[in-house]
Amino acid sequence: MLRVASATKAAFDILSRVLALHIVVCSLEEDERGDEHMLLGIQAPELSAHVLVDDQVSAGALVALHVGRDLTHCRLEVLPRVYRKVCQNGTIVFSEYSPAQQINPILFLDSEALEPLIRELDRTIRACFDPKGFQLAVKQFRRSAKEPVQGSTLPESLRASLGPTLEQSVRTRFVRAGDFTRWGLLNAITAEARTAPSSLLLRLERLGGSLSELSPAVGVHPLLESSLADLMRMGWIKAGTGHPMNPPLRRSKKTSAA
Repeated sequence: MLRVASATKAAFDILSRVLALHIVVCSLEEDERGDEHMLLGIQAPELSAHVLVDDQVSAGALVALHVGRDLTHCRLEVLPRVYRKVCQNGTIVFSEYSPAQQINPILFLDSEALEPLIRELDRTIRACFDPKGFQLAVKQFRRSAKEPVQGSTLPESLRASLGPTLEQSVRTRFVRAGDFTRWGLLNAITAEARTAPSSLLLRLERLGGSLSELSPAVGVHPLLESSLADLMRMGWIKAGTGHPMNPPLRRSKKTSAA
């Protein structure tokens, strides 16, 4: 892990010569199975945009190393993120325009030279800060902020993904924020990632990001493909359109609690 951490720091340093960066995640955790997860995340305040008034997001990246308990499997990936600045309450993984990249294991397991790993990390991290991809993601977020959802009950497929405890926490955040749109719902989900273990953090960020992609303009994200029937059945969207059926119950400028 020290080897990957050193190479990641070197790649961050290279990028910081042309783009101001802030460290937002630096953690090493062991999950219930004994697997270890190292997360190193950054965001670029200069590459930012507003989804709503007083609701700003900026581009970011996460380097995640996963090492199995028995050391038989290791995975190193670079994930694009969007960092939401309001209350510093969460990050969103989006895959539609900047897909996650897995690093060739040879570079961090078999090779003694560190330079090839640094170059590959530099290349994949830079891709997360592509201005065009970021602007496309922002457009997607703005569209989700205009699409209301009905009521405060989560669809069955989302409840299954979250589990009873997380479902209650997400529902509480969603109701308290008073933003009954897809943007409000995905932020209620990603806000839970701030205090979640590393393995759950990534799952919550992917789930939140998938909600932003549920739109007729971009198609249904694979993670939520099976839940489209649930959304239609509960009246969240019209069949065949992806558009919400009813106006929001209430709109508020408040955001998810930090």
